[in-house]
Amino acid sequence: MRMDNPMSNLEFDQDYYSSEVREGFRIAEMTKRYWAVQLMVVDWIDLICKNHGLKWYADFGTLLGAVRHSGFIPWDDDMDIVMLRSDYEVFLDAAVKELPDSYVVLDIRLNQDYDDQNGRVVNSHQIGFSREYLEQFCGCPYTAGVDIYLLDSVYDDPELEQDRCERAAKVRTLIGLVANESIDDRKKRLRLISEVESENHVKLPGGNGLLRSLEVLLRKIYSECDSAYTEYVAYMPGWIRTRSAYKYPREWYENPVLKPFEIIEMPVPSEYEEVLRTEYGDYRLIRRGYGATHPYPVYIVQQQILTDHLKKQNNDRMLAYINAVSDKHTEHATQSKEIIDVCSQAMNLIEKVAADNSTSLKALLKSLDNLIENLSNMIRSDFDERVLAVKLIRHIREDIAKVEKMIESGVQSGIEEGLRSISENNRILSAAVNELYYGHEAIDMGDMGFGE
Repeated sequence: MRMDNPMSNLEFDQDYYSSEVREGFRIAEMTKRYWAVQLMVVDWIDLICKNHGLKWYADFGTLLGAVRHSGFIPWDDDMDIVMLRSDYEVFLDAAVKELPDSYVVLDIRLNQDYDDQNGRVVNSHQIGFSREYLEQFCGCPYTAGVDIYLLDSVYDDPELEQDRCERAAKVRTLIGLVANESIDDRKKRLRLISEVESENHVKLPGGNGLLRSLEVLLRKIYSECDSAYTEYVAYMPGWIRTRSAYKYPREWYENPVLKPFEIIEMPVPSEYEEVLRTEYGDYRLIRRGYGATHPYPVYIVQQQILTDHLKKQNNDRMLAYINAVSDKHTEHATQSKEIIDVCSQAMNLIEKVAADNSTSLKALLKSLDNLIENLSNMIRSDFDERVLAVKLIRHIREDIAKVEKMIESGVQSGIEEGLRSISENNRILSAAVNELYYGHEAIDMGDMGFGE
């Protein structure tokens, strides 16, 4: 029976949507609202699974968040769950019939234009900013959803499993060649098509239908061992790629353990620590590195589409709301790189001018001071002020003030020493900002009690 009301049973206190800093990372109000919609979606998934006796589990970043943060990883903004293939197929048929009208189930079996091996459930098929839409979906205008990964049975017979992995790997290679359409790979592509057809007893179509046929075939290979009694299950894309990871004892996915996650409880595998070690190694070591497969925040593309539309419609009120509550990390990351580049150029000029022209030197130092002050303000709006980059900026500004005094007093040795210090800290600052927005271990966790 289809649910007429798209609202879930979850209740969010208004304080939940407020911007906050978690573990040194500032989470914008819109990101909190986006989180809330994903929690609504997973609440519907949970309801359908309970109604049909199906199991689902947190996985990947969501599993890590549940175990380590009791919620979303602060610098993550999507939700990943996993199901056994047998449960997922039942879920698909039920979800299409029972989810509210606005919800959409995406799966290669259901959607001709969807070619991802994973499934996905979203709250809507399009951006919405009517009063009714925003009231239904926590003030978030964007499409938000939950990715569903699949665990397939692994053959107990090593030879059968080896054969499956080799065939799947060949199909994956062929998909890459077809998608890229490189002329240089034409002979290899034709050879692989012939081998794939022979090994899997299929006839592949030519033209535009080839890529989708390969994706459908790959799904068939992933799921061909349909026994519910094999010793192991695996996330096939990872297992076939590594042949050493993403393979788990089936018993880990028989009796879920509940972990707090934001305002709900999240089912996780019984041996969740072993799963996390397989996926992340030392999962308790806190590393920040968003944007591995998508920009941060994940709704940034939708945000640009919406703001462009609102500008054309002269909808200043909605535009002001979006601008006020949106995340600025991506915008600041771009600007920070530009500022660092200008800082480096300024330092080159400063080193050339040095003390030969005190007026020009003072002007350049003032410009540098203004630039890194702007950089500091951006970083402070995205992170806790205890991050290394902010500390470096303080030192640089202190050195600039000292050099300015040296210029006034004419102490040449002090000027040269101060400029060397500024130059060195500027070099380190460039690395620190790059690490902060694009790398790992960007947050100064040592002073904050994490990773112990």
